[in-house]
This record gives sequence, C-alpha cells and structure tokens, in this order.
Amino acid sequence: TRRSSDLATLLHFDVKHEGLTGLAGWMRHQQITVFFAVATMFRHFCRLLTPEDHFPLVRLIYLGSETVYTGEVRLYQRHFSRDCRMIVSFGASELSPICQFPFDHDTRIEGSTVPAGFAVDDVELHLWDAEGKPLSTNSIGEIVIRSRYLSRGYWGHPELTEAAFAPDPEGGERRIFRTGDPGRLLRDGCLLHLGRSDFQVKIREYRVETAEV
Repeated sequence: TRRSSDLATLLHFDVKHEGLTGLAGWMRHQQITVFFAVATMFRHFCRLLTPEDHFPLVRLIYLGSETVYTGEVRLYQRHFSRDCRMIVSFGASELSPICQFPFDHDTRIEGSTVPAGFAVDDVELHLWDAEGKPLSTNSIGEIVIRSRYLSRGYWGHPELTEAAFAPDPEGGERRIFRTGDPGRLLRDGCLLHLGRSDFQVKIREYRVETAEV
C-alpha cells in the first residue's frame, strides 16, 4: 500500500486554448507544487500577475527549451517563496536534458544570462569553432554534445543528419551532435547558452538576442 505522500498527479493546462490569464487561479485550485514551463511562457505569465500574487505551494519551477535571462529570476523571486527552487534545463529534441542548473533565492548570477548548467550523466559538452576545431574554456563557439544516447538522426533527411551528427573520433558507442547554438564553457564546466543562432541579429556589430528584448 502506498502512502499518499508517495503519489503525484500530472496536470496539463492548455495555454493555446485557455490563455495565460486563468493560469494563476488554476494553479491555486489544483494546488500545483511543481511548475514546468518554457522561459517565454513563464515570463509572460508572471508579467500578468499583480504584486499580491504568490504561490506558496510551488516548491519547484522547471524551465527548459530556451535561454533563461535574469529577468525571469527576478520574477521567480517576486512571486514564489524562498522554499521554492528553480532548475534551468538545456536540451534539444535530439537529446534532453543536456545540462541543468539549479538555484534558489540566494544564488547570485553574473551577467544577463542564467547558466544552462552542468552536463548530466553520460553527456560531454564541447565548444567548436567554425572549422570544427575544439576551443578553450571561456571562448565562444558552437555547442557540441558527445553522448551514447543521441537520436539516430532526422527521418527522411539524410543530408541534415550528416551535417549535425558524426561518429566519435575516439571510437566506441558515443556519437557527436552539433547543436548549431553558440555558447561559452566556463572553467568549472558550467555552460552558458547564448541563444539560438537563427534568432540572433546584429545592430551596429552588437549581437542582440531578440527573445531577451
């Protein structure tokens, strides 16, 4: 016999049909304790809240799929209790999660971008330059993943598969996946995801992340 504390329920809120205005009331009514969302949805949801809106029952927020900025951290600190933790997860359709970064109200984040975090088990993070050569730490380059748990490729698109996937040059069951996204790997192994390369623009030679704007 299981105890009630061992049970959980997965609930889905249809944002596409319901919109975000009713999400806060739904979360309170359903007594949501773990909140999963992409960063853009979380950002827009919190900006609809009043200063009095808080969610004391939520103990974990899980943000994935996109780059997370410090603006989302401030919204988390404003509307969720100090007992609530947040996890930023970086992943892709080809492999998810790739790395994670947990933090709380006391975590200090330098810069405007929240780290994507440290590689999960059986995943290696690398940075390559435009010619496919490894880069040193603190350099900006393409995020490259090495793992034995990658997808097999893109169905019906062998040319895309060949461009993104490659065998491990050291041999074995692991394979290489080129994400196409820029990033920076810190000395402690923590990854900074610098956005989607196809969502970036340059204005007077300055890189601008449109999602952040």
